Amino acid sequence: MAKLLTALLTLLLLPYFGANAQSSFEEAFLVQNQDTIHGYIKSASDLELSKVIQFKTDLNSEAVREFYPGEVTAFYFKATGFYYASVKAEILKGSSKVYHHRFAKLLLSGFTSLYKLQLPEEEQSIVTLRNNTFLYILQKGTTYYTLGLYETMDGSYAIKNKRYAGMMRAAFSDCELLSLDLNQLNFDDKSMMKAVAAYNACMDPAVATTYYTYKAKAVIKHGVELSFAKLYLPKNPNNISAQGYSAGYFWDIIQPDASRKYSTKFGVTYMYYQLDRNSPNAEFKKEAVHYLRLPLAIQYNLKDPIVSETVPFFNIGFTAQITTNARYRDYIPLPSIGAGMYSKRFRFAALLENDGFKFSNPKLISLSVGMRLD
Repeated sequence: MAKLLTALLTLLLLPYFGANAQSSFEEAFLVQNQDTIHGYIKSASDLELSKVIQFKTDLNSEAVREFYPGEVTAFYFKATGFYYASVKAEILKGSSKVYHHRFAKLLLSGFTSLYKLQLPEEEQSIVTLRNNTFLYILQKGTTYYTLGLYETMDGSYAIKNKRYAGMMRAAFSDCELLSLDLNQLNFDDKSMMKAVAAYNACMDPAVATTYYTYKAKAVIKHGVELSFAKLYLPKNPNNISAQGYSAGYFWDIIQPDASRKYSTKFGVTYMYYQLDRNSPNAEFKKEAVHYLRLPLAIQYNLKDPIVSETVPFFNIGFTAQITTNARYRDYIPLPSIGAGMYSKRFRFAALLENDGFKFSNPKLISLSVGMRLD
């Protein structure tokens, strides 16, 4: 059995090692010392791209060079138009204040430019605002203003510090005609861009403000998964026991909404299933069945799966199960409910699958561990 699982995993991994290294790089351009350099940059989340990018001039080459903020002025992807620039950000955490150079995504340009910077979990100031995982950076000439919304605890109360309003008030102080109630300004893309555009128009009406609208793409996590399953029969007069071992590949497609709380998880799995009938009247005492399984589930993530290393989740879905053994029927579908957790590159999960929709029907309980290869 161990040899069979090893062979199956090897077959599953071959396409990954052969093709993933190339497919993860997208055609892009670097801006360095006023020169534009054509090449390919490894596709990643805004958070991962904020600290370092991996670049190569030839898609088929194994030579990869890393660039850090400050080493290049900017970079952008050809297909999506995503544009990132090196900015100086003020990072506040409690009473500490540090400055870092980061790559931030451009939202708006004109007399001033507005960027959005995703923060790693250890730099976030979250108490009640679960989606407050970012900062805005306002560039005015050579000066960078960090615009943030911070939360602190005062006893049992969460205190919100709209520091972004004060920073914008200071940056916009040279436009006397500007009428904005910054204290009531919402901390979101639409509101911030509207306020900055109004300031740009006030300072230089002849220069149009350019908005950078990006079509968000789903983020895909994928990898190999091993699982062990046990049959549970609420009523078992024939004293049947069964267990199975599975190996397969999974894809977790994270929807590109603001919270990224929902994702779609599906996979392709081979299961080796062993049945043991202890009834004296059973025609077959022991039997092995081979299944091809196609699980599909809607997953709810309790934390942002892009910026968090530990992400608890639960899901609900169906599993199609096909066998070439004529004595066993195919199950399309098996309703399922499960829960688990991502921990860095590992995925741990428990799943309950029901044979049909009656609660008294047989159930398959499985535990799995997976490893992301994206």
